[in-house]
Amino acid sequence: MLSILPPPVTWLAVCLPLLLAFALLGARICVLRRRLARSQACTARLKQRLALHTAVLDSIPQPIYVRDAEQRLITCNRRYEELVGASLVSLRGRPPDTSEQLADVVGDIAELSEDYRDVIASGRPLSKARCLHIQGAKRHVLNWVAPLPGPGDAVTALAGGWVDLTERHDMLAQLAEAKARAEAASRAKSSFLASISHDIRTPMNAVAGMLELTLKRPGLPPEDHRMLATAHDSALALLALIDDILDLSKMEAGKLRVCAVPTSLPALVDEVLQMLGPVAARKHLPLVPVIDAGTAPAHKADPLRFKQILGNLVSNAIRFTDHGEVRVHLRGGPVHAGKQEVELTVSDTGIGIASADQARLFQPFEQAHDRSRPQSGGTGLGLAICRRLVAAMGGRIRLESEPGAGTRVQVTLRLPTASAPAAPVPTAPRPCAVAAGSLHVLVVDDHAPNRLLLKWQCEHLGHRVDTAADGREALARLTTPAPGQDDPFDLIICDCAMPVMDGLAFARTLRERNDALARVPVIGCTASAVPEDHHAARQAGMDGVLVKPVGLEALGEAVRTYARAGRHRPASMPVPLPWPARVADAPSPAPGSDRWCEICQAMNVQCDRFRQ
Repeated sequence: MLSILPPPVTWLAVCLPLLLAFALLGARICVLRRRLARSQACTARLKQRLALHTAVLDSIPQPIYVRDAEQRLITCNRRYEELVGASLVSLRGRPPDTSEQLADVVGDIAELSEDYRDVIASGRPLSKARCLHIQGAKRHVLNWVAPLPGPGDAVTALAGGWVDLTERHDMLAQLAEAKARAEAASRAKSSFLASISHDIRTPMNAVAGMLELTLKRPGLPPEDHRMLATAHDSALALLALIDDILDLSKMEAGKLRVCAVPTSLPALVDEVLQMLGPVAARKHLPLVPVIDAGTAPAHKADPLRFKQILGNLVSNAIRFTDHGEVRVHLRGGPVHAGKQEVELTVSDTGIGIASADQARLFQPFEQAHDRSRPQSGGTGLGLAICRRLVAAMGGRIRLESEPGAGTRVQVTLRLPTASAPAAPVPTAPRPCAVAAGSLHVLVVDDHAPNRLLLKWQCEHLGHRVDTAADGREALARLTTPAPGQDDPFDLIICDCAMPVMDGLAFARTLRERNDALARVPVIGCTASAVPEDHHAARQAGMDGVLVKPVGLEALGEAVRTYARAGRHRPASMPVPLPWPARVADAPSPAPGSDRWCEICQAMNVQCDRFRQ
C-alpha cells in the first residue's frame, strides 16, 4: 500500500507570508512614527505657544490673573505672584477666601468674592478702586474684572488685574495741596491789598476832604487855589490807582463778576461823555457821540463794566489828544436769535501809538514811549483792565493806531437784546426843611482827623454836629443828652472799624432798642473797598455805606436821602430794610475803576454817577 505524503514545503511558501507580515508591520510602524512625529511637533508648538503666552503674561507690569466660574485660580503672571507673596503652584485651584496671602493684601475678601459673583452672574465687566497693602505699603489700585464666555455665551471664567494708581493719587493730592496753597496765597494777596487800600484811604480821606473844604473857601488867592486843586487831584488820582490795582488783582484771581441787566447802551455813552466833558473842555476837545439807528434800545449787559470800559478808552483818548476831537461810535448789527453784535469805537486825532508799543499796551503797567511828550500821568492799567473786562463779557478788543494820525480802539460785544430798562428811582426833591440845613448829626469816628473832617463837612452843608470817638461813647451821647441839648439826633454818621465798640456792633445795639433811637438813620463810613464788608454793615442795621474818601457831594446826597428815609420809617420797623437808594459818587478827575458804583450794585443801591 502506498502512503500518501504531503507535498514538500518549499522555502518560498514559508517565507512569503512572513515577508508580507513584516511588510505590513513596517508600514504600520512608519505610520505610527509619522503620527508620533507630528504629535511631538504639535506638542512642541503648543509648548512654545504656552511659553510665549506665559512670557507675554509675565511681561505685563500689572498683576493679572484668571479664575474659573468657581473663583478658583487658573493662572496668573509673575507680577501677581510677587505682590501676593505666593507662587502659582500654591495658589492654583484655590478660591480667594482660602488664600491667607491674598487676604493680607486685599483685606476685604468677602467683598472681592461678591464682585466676582456679580461679574459671573451678569456677564458685565467691573472696575473698582481698592486700597491694597502690599509689602507693608499702602497702594491705591483700580481692580478690573472681565468675564470670559464659553460655549453658549455662558461665563466659564473671568480675567482680572490691578492697575496701580498710587502715583496718580499722590499727584492729585499734591495738586490739591498746591491749589489750596495758591488759593491761600491769593486770599492773602487780596487781604493784603484790601488792608493796604484801607490803610491808605483812612489818611487820604482826611487829606482829600480837607483840601476840598479849603477849595470851597471864598476869597482864596488864585495861586493857592491852583496848588490846592493840584494836591486834591493828585490825592484822588492815587485813590483811583488803588482801585485799579484792586480791580486787576480781582481779575487775575478769577473773581471778577459780570452782572447783566437790561440797560440802554446809548444812555450809558451819553452819561460817560457828560462826566468826561469838563476834562475834555479844558483841552478844548469836543466829544462827539455817534449812535447808529440800528442799535437796539436796550441790551442785557453790565452797565458798570460797560461804563468802566468806555471811561478808560475815552480818558486815554483825551489824555493823548491835543487838537481835533474824540469820537465815540456805537453801532448795532443785525439781530439774530435774540442777540445783537455791538461795536463800540473810540477814535481820536491824537499823537498815535507806534506799532512796537501797541501789543504790550494791553499788559499791566505798560505805557507807550514818546520822548517828545511829558509823562501823561497814567498808570498803564486802563487798557489792561479793559481787555480783561471785555473778555469777561465775551467780547474782543482791537487797537489800530499810527503815529501822528490818531488811535482807534474797537470793542465788539455780542449781547442779548432786552426790553427797555426799568426807569431809575427818581431822586427825592431837594427842597426839604430838614434836609436843607437843620439836621442834628452825630459823627462817630475813632480817627481824630476824619472825625474833624466829617464835622466840618456837615457844618459846611449847614448841619449841627456833635462827635463821639467810638460806639460806646455814641450810645452814651444818644441816651444821655448833654445839658441844654433838647433836640434829638436826626442822623448818625459812624465809622465801621473802631476800638471799644465798632460801627457794626453800635448799629446792632441801636436797632435792638424799642424806642425812637432805633429809628435814627445810620450811615456807615469805611475805608474798605470790599463789597462783603459793606453788605455786613447793612446786615448790622446801617442804612447805607459811604466809602472814603467822602466828598461833599456824596455826603450831602447821602444825608438828604437817608435822613428823609429815617423820618418816614414806621415805629414798627426798627431795623431798616435794604430798599433801593440813590447815592451820588464823588467826582474824581482821573477815570478809573467804578469801585463805588460796584459797591452800590452789590448792595442793591442805584448809583447816580459814573466815577471818573
